[in-house]
Amino acid sequence: MAPKIHLLALCGTDIKLSRPDADGWFISDFYLFHHLFANTKDFEDKWLTSCAPHDLLQRHEVFLHGNPWQDRRVVLSKDHPLPTNITVVEHSSLKKAFLSEVEKTFAIVHQNKAKVMLVFVGHGVDSGAFVIGDEENVKAKIEPEEVEKILAKFPGLTVNVLLTSCYSGAWCSPAMTVLAAAGAQTKSISWGEKVGSISERRCGGIYASAVTEQLLKEEDVVEKAKDKSFLDLVRGIKIKLAWLDRFHDEHGITFSAQENQILEPWRKLINLPLSEFTSRFHALPIHPAPDPPKYELSDRSYHSEDYLEELDAFVSHVNLSRDHVVSLRGGASGHAGQLSPSSITDDDFFSHMASPYRILTASARIRAGPSMSAVRRQVRSAAKEYLTSGPGPDNLSPNTSLHTAVRKVLSEKTMEDDELEAVFDKLLYRLELNQKAENLLKALKIDPVCSFDDFDDNNIGQGLESFKSEQKQERQE
Repeated sequence: MAPKIHLLALCGTDIKLSRPDADGWFISDFYLFHHLFANTKDFEDKWLTSCAPHDLLQRHEVFLHGNPWQDRRVVLSKDHPLPTNITVVEHSSLKKAFLSEVEKTFAIVHQNKAKVMLVFVGHGVDSGAFVIGDEENVKAKIEPEEVEKILAKFPGLTVNVLLTSCYSGAWCSPAMTVLAAAGAQTKSISWGEKVGSISERRCGGIYASAVTEQLLKEEDVVEKAKDKSFLDLVRGIKIKLAWLDRFHDEHGITFSAQENQILEPWRKLINLPLSEFTSRFHALPIHPAPDPPKYELSDRSYHSEDYLEELDAFVSHVNLSRDHVVSLRGGASGHAGQLSPSSITDDDFFSHMASPYRILTASARIRAGPSMSAVRRQVRSAAKEYLTSGPGPDNLSPNTSLHTAVRKVLSEKTMEDDELEAVFDKLLYRLELNQKAENLLKALKIDPVCSFDDFDDNNIGQGLESFKSEQKQERQE
């Protein structure tokens, strides 16, 4: 009988920031992986966290996973049985408890000649260290060197690591097989980044979705492709990420193969329980998609005709990467600087394909189309909506610079990319404040004087008089 694979998972999120619009997306990742991998035949697994499922659900009704504009999966909910096999540890003791489990497990596995998978879900700091706590209140950190130091006591042990944290690419080395959600100098990204919109309820990490999608594909072809290499797996995850997120180049996802075994079958390095993977995924309840976004390009998975062409080019480029590695390992000098056999980064998979709009930062690009004209159309649409909301005269102090830029957007004058980005961010911020104001009135059951579309300066006095009258009547009653 083959020895059991051992899996140790750690969620570093603090209960205080576990709400879905804060660090709750890590909770979503943790319970997605738990549902897919926990309590599996031929697997020994342990899941450590300081956030008990019951406590999470007392504070928050549901945790979802997936693109917030599409159907998502429910990974933790009051309406479904609580997950089992969760080890809850006091937050201040979480690091010590986890590293103790790592050493204990390494010893057992080394004796049995089995394999280990470590899963880290939570924040990371710019040194690459995994954080116990949050970005502002770091309780403890686990450095890659701390795990490697334990690993050095057990030579020949096969260890793979999956991380969802920022700067997790720093963990990549020939000592372990690493699947990292970010580069050593880049951040990991959650579904639903824009505060004030419907996507404020974050729905896990985009990287976790890409890994899940690729493993679903791997199970489907398991009998036909048992010899697929680690590099083939990496390529598949890259392509899945590009399909899910047209801003895939922001992620900087990074990989390394233990002892540089990039071309070895990936199941030799990473032995995951895939026999039930598809059925477990589809057993997760579906949370229906909301109404489509007002700006369809707010959906990171939106596929325009131009983007599909770009995606085809990207896929072709990624598929050539295997040849680069083969040439490199064969000693060909022509590819010597293109791909390190111990670590694979985004730079290795991207040629100079960037179109002009790509230089916009994420805040604007999340809504940007495949060309600068599409970007301009989006900004114009937001500008027109803003001007109908009754923002007040152009010469008001808070309005002067913005309204000048808005008039320029609506004109035919040329605008630089950074100008469009700056205007777009300000417009959407103000529009979202309007939406929040309307939501607040609705929550307080107060009928507004009028909608923003019908507002003018004369309504200010009318609104104040109406409010005073209502207050006076309430006091008399």
